[in-house]
Amino acid sequence: MSRSIQSPDAPKRPPPPFVKFRKEIQQKYPDFSFSKINQIASQRWNELGPEGKNAYKLLAEEEYQDYKQKFLVFLDGLSEEEKAQLHDERLKMARHDRLRDKQELYDLGKPKRPPNGYMAFVRSSLHERGDVPMKQFMKELADCWRNIPKEEKEIYEEDARIEREKYKKELEEWEKKMIEIGREDVVRKSSFVKAKRT
Repeated sequence: MSRSIQSPDAPKRPPPPFVKFRKEIQQKYPDFSFSKINQIASQRWNELGPEGKNAYKLLAEEEYQDYKQKFLVFLDGLSEEEKAQLHDERLKMARHDRLRDKQELYDLGKPKRPPNGYMAFVRSSLHERGDVPMKQFMKELADCWRNIPKEEKEIYEEDARIEREKYKKELEEWEKKMIEIGREDVVRKSSFVKAKRT
């Protein structure tokens, strides 16, 4: 929304509290890698304590309310064509933001989600592809999966279940670590509530 339409009048969306804090750290260490900045920022964010974090959160909320007002004024001044262009650009930015967030979680060491039974079957069959085009090969695998005996399917389902259990434990450990370093923003809400209770 903020970086939409190359117009000098378009308001820029303010960053969330932690991102604002991380940018301040980045300015102090411009030569550090993204993951190193994340590490330092996470550690220092945790050291801020509730009062320090709240100051950033209140400032971010004020900036966001101001931004919302400015953006509504900006929207009123656009033609229908510009609004359509704005919508397309917002979709592109949303995709970009999702990729950036995914990369950040990777840098923070978040465990990778395991495959389901069907994907475990696909993964184990990829070496058989040969020169068959991928689209055709995937269609053949889908047909094969529908027709294989239930007992054989259960082998892949069991593998997937074991992987899910392993992933669940790894994710819980990772979320505990994130809460310890002050990165509650990247954990599931239920995990954060559970950690606060304990």
